[in-house]
Amino acid sequence: MQKLKIYPPDGPKDFSPNRHNVGRSAKVPILVLNSTSLNTGRDWQFTAQTMGEAPLPGEPNPDEPPTPGLSAHQIDNKPIRLRRAEGGYADIVAKQQTFELGHAVAASACVPGLFDPMAVSGLYWDRIMQPPKESRREAESLRLLESRREAESLRLLEIRVQLVDGGVHDNQGIAGLIDNDCTCFVISDASGHMGVKNQPDPDTVPVLSRVTSILQDRVRTEGLLRLANGFGGDNIAFLSLRNGLGLRKVGWVKADGTQVPDEVIAATTLQDFGVAPEVQESLSSMRTDLDAFTEVEAYSLMLDGYRMGQAELPAFKNRTRCGHVKQAGEIGANDWQFQKIEPWMKTPTPDYLDQLRVAQSTFGKALKRLPWLWIPLILLIGSLVYFFHAEIEALLTASISIKAIMILAVIWVLSSLAPMLGEFIHAIKEWRQYAALIKYAALTKAAYRVAGLVLATLFIKGYLWFINPLYLAQGRWKKLKPPAA
Repeated sequence: MQKLKIYPPDGPKDFSPNRHNVGRSAKVPILVLNSTSLNTGRDWQFTAQTMGEAPLPGEPNPDEPPTPGLSAHQIDNKPIRLRRAEGGYADIVAKQQTFELGHAVAASACVPGLFDPMAVSGLYWDRIMQPPKESRREAESLRLLESRREAESLRLLEIRVQLVDGGVHDNQGIAGLIDNDCTCFVISDASGHMGVKNQPDPDTVPVLSRVTSILQDRVRTEGLLRLANGFGGDNIAFLSLRNGLGLRKVGWVKADGTQVPDEVIAATTLQDFGVAPEVQESLSSMRTDLDAFTEVEAYSLMLDGYRMGQAELPAFKNRTRCGHVKQAGEIGANDWQFQKIEPWMKTPTPDYLDQLRVAQSTFGKALKRLPWLWIPLILLIGSLVYFFHAEIEALLTASISIKAIMILAVIWVLSSLAPMLGEFIHAIKEWRQYAALIKYAALTKAAYRVAGLVLATLFIKGYLWFINPLYLAQGRWKKLKPPAA
């Protein structure tokens, strides 16, 4: 990360954008990669200067009185903050000084549940936490802890940072801009929006999933409202995949059984930035996963943002109260490859709309666009059933004893509670003989995870080698039929 620093030829040797950008006509950009700390729930920032959690407004210093009134620190009110090294990467533990850009990007895009958290080890120690009481008694009597017990005590003291997707804490990455004292903002919101459901499923799992979506939608909304209320809407250029789309205000059913007519606000995407409303609606629902995108999908997203920016940014320049915002120069009509998709975005054809519809799916896209793939898939499944029918039949007819089920349940519980049970059992001297069972359960869980990862890797590799090239090939823009004149 620290190799990303930019040193202008006319700047000082210790150039820092935060200190030396003032007065420069060509500002040196600051890269902030956001992640979410599972330890504290706060925003963890990677920059070329350092990494860690930014201080909160109103946070007191040891030699200063607390700030009067309600502050962000008082609202957050957590007992610790994982500070950023003031001296930069050179001032942190040696093994983390060369923290790689790829690891920072992985941490910022680490989707919870899909990927394991990105760990940062050895960077913090909790000096307040004490070793177990028995260790202190041994230290008093023997004046020296056994090496094994001392190592275990040190593990108890370590704060091991676990990082996940930055969008969990801040969907738009706004906190990093405010922390760097920005006053004008260009927000590009390409996140997946929560859809509307006429009849939500009331079962437990769907309700929990829906509640999670609602919470994430609320995080996004509150972040943007905080920005607008704090800095004014005139100082924000907001580009969203739902810009210009219409609204239907649904009327209620009256006492006589008739329904009040809906109030419809028409979409303005075509006149605002030259994109048909049905195209914009499909683009707003397109998947946001780490995936391969066809030319039709990628070019459509690129041109959509390009045209939207052409409409929004000049208006932003005219209304903002921030000084020194320059007008971009004119760019020719055919300077970008993605502009070739423009005729279909203005006048979409059925095949083009079908590609955008399929692009909303995370799984099964190739089968929807290439139906003939069902033939080899069915043949493959049939071959597996034919050659392994004996094993499959034995598996389906096998009986599992209650004892085996209980053993599996115990292993699952022990592996899930392994860290807590390990500390509890080790604290009671008479129970230490059972500590091996906890380790066995944890190893069993790890073995299952490794097996699952190996199988998933084989499946993904097969998909990337055989299916993905076919899907990308069918999505080339030149294969689209031209729209009607």
